[in-house]
Amino acid sequence: MATSRPNDASPLPNHNPLSKKGTEHADSLPLGVSAYSPDSARYCLDEALAEVRSLRRPHKGHLGGDAGGYCAATVGQSETMQRLRSQVKRIAPYFRTALLTGPVGTGKEGVARMLHALSPCADGEFVACEASALAEAMLRDEGSTILNAVAGSAVGGTLFLEGLGEVPQALQGALLRIWTTAGRGRLRVVAGTHRDLRTMGMTGQFRQDLAQRMMGVELAMTPLAERMEDFRAVVIEVVHRIDVDHELTVTEDAMVRLLEHGWPGDLAEVDQVLWSAARNTEGSKRIEPKHLPELRKENPEEGTEPKPDKLHEVVQQHVLDVLTRCGGNKLRAAEALGISRSTLYRMLENCVGEGFGEDL
Repeated sequence: MATSRPNDASPLPNHNPLSKKGTEHADSLPLGVSAYSPDSARYCLDEALAEVRSLRRPHKGHLGGDAGGYCAATVGQSETMQRLRSQVKRIAPYFRTALLTGPVGTGKEGVARMLHALSPCADGEFVACEASALAEAMLRDEGSTILNAVAGSAVGGTLFLEGLGEVPQALQGALLRIWTTAGRGRLRVVAGTHRDLRTMGMTGQFRQDLAQRMMGVELAMTPLAERMEDFRAVVIEVVHRIDVDHELTVTEDAMVRLLEHGWPGDLAEVDQVLWSAARNTEGSKRIEPKHLPELRKENPEEGTEPKPDKLHEVVQQHVLDVLTRCGGNKLRAAEALGISRSTLYRMLENCVGEGFGEDL
């Protein structure tokens, strides 16, 4: 994204060239530039902006939305998808923040693009970036500078933060600067996560003020495996975005083979498989079974954390599991566990102190 360099008449941002980042660059400043001069501050600022531009994610054209926001994440006639589209259309004209929850690969960015496309800010830009990377950059470089570099053109558009639940606790406060530096504009913020921010907030793993700000509107994504009646529509949508001329097709034999797969990687895996198959056709415009890559076997143990061995670790994990099932309600969790609420509080303090629950 092109970012204009401040002119000499503009006040320089509050940036100390001998701060932690400035010190790292002090030895590499151009010959004749003092570490204490305005030129030094501008040099370090330019380097920071160049670095943060890399945080922006490219538009996933094949999974992103069209002018109406429709994409692989929003097509299908299942009850869950009809409800999701209805929710998006209802809230798009009014929302300021929205949280998209669901397993990895379910197409949160596609839904975020649909929210943007149907909002009054549709003429503005849609900017997607990793939440952790943005938080780290904002913390290091005074917020407003970084926000302008990453999402300056999205004021009047939409900023999508992927992986909000993975932002380290020490960096979460930096994201609140999004609203203090751009809150007067028309910036809309959508975040995606596969974690339970409500429970993480209750257990001290996630800032409650940030969670509450993002959870004003919450939309849940349904895994593809739970709505396989939509699978053909999803395949057609992805294939049409691979081949803009709409000449590429999937044979019935290939479709049957695809339907037999469990798709643990959800829409992201469908996208990857179909792109690979399209390359294998070598221009024939027909995806046949022979063109499909080897579909990875589903491993129930894959991606799961090893079970704890020590008794107190087992107890702590069970407490967190019960709290999650109770939606973060400590009173209900204490009743389910058969303990007092004060005992539950003590146990949760131990859980947070020992780093438990980081994958909630």
